Amino acid sequence: MLSFKVYLENRSEGLIPTGDDMTLEEFLEQYVGMSRKAILDKVSYVRLYIGDKHGVMGPGAGKDADITKFVSKLSNFIYKDILKHRPKEKVYETEEFRNKHNYAEYDKLNKERAQLFKDIFRAKSSDEKELIRRAKSVLEDKISDTEYRKAVSEADKEYNRQVDIYHNTPLSKQELLDDGSEQYKEMEHAYNKLIGKEVQEVDDDVIDV
Repeated sequence: MLSFKVYLENRSEGLIPTGDDMTLEEFLEQYVGMSRKAILDKVSYVRLYIGDKHGVMGPGAGKDADITKFVSKLSNFIYKDILKHRPKEKVYETEEFRNKHNYAEYDKLNKERAQLFKDIFRAKSSDEKELIRRAKSVLEDKISDTEYRKAVSEADKEYNRQVDIYHNTPLSKQELLDDGSEQYKEMEHAYNKLIGKEVQEVDDDVIDV
């Protein structure tokens, strides 16, 4: 049976450069045809391995710290366009979407539900609370059946579908080239530090993927 250390090292194979004579562009060529999800799975194993080795305080400094930094920057780079598929402002938060899908009906029912929540706390007996809870349950069914609520559900399904495609589509060589982005620069900086190439410090912003 493989030890936990060897198991994780096998799973993370290919994420850590084995020498200092390979450029980042050359190193990234191994990911052509691999999905973002497959790479992220490998990144997760690296983090598990280093976390198991160093505990909750992390590696601090040294080679393992440089490895952790590099795989994080790699993740940031390959996921830099994720917000195009799941933007911070969803389509159903726009006034146009609300007007198109009868948001007024949903808003009216939702306000009624909020009032019923208050009524439950103000009820003087358990029987009265139960009656209000039943009324709230009926109202919640109506809310779920509104045009706006159904449209929101469909929009979320489409966002999730697009994100799933983004996760699982094989990466092309073009997507792994230097695109001038901050994410690429930070990844290159972390890579050069990992292989022992002298670099200047840069800002250390991290994107949550």
